[in-house]
Amino acid sequence: MITDLQIPADATWIGAWEGFHRIFDGKGWTIEHDITVTVYGTQHRDGRIKRKIAVGCSADPITSEQARKLATALIAAADAADEPEGDLSATPSLPSVGATCGTGRLSTPS
Repeated sequence: MITDLQIPADATWIGAWEGFHRIFDGKGWTIEHDITVTVYGTQHRDGRIKRKIAVGCSADPITSEQARKLATALIAAADAADEPEGDLSATPSLPSVGATCGTGRLSTPS
């Protein structure tokens, strides 16, 4: 077991150790104001890191333009989640209107 682990390079927020793991948020994308895609993960004390992708949106239907932006962000998030240290350069080529790439604490993974 590794006892002195560095914070994952792509972490924008990291929680305290809870037993043998800690959770963290990675890169996030916002499409419009209410559609978000975030990479988050779990770092284990033995060095393993597992990343997953969370999508947040309202219950309202989205437009085809928003769907295309969401698809682009999901592909970039999948690429970032597959990288050993998270791909910090995986910023999707989203149209500039209403699409931003950012970071921030969105939710606590369960």
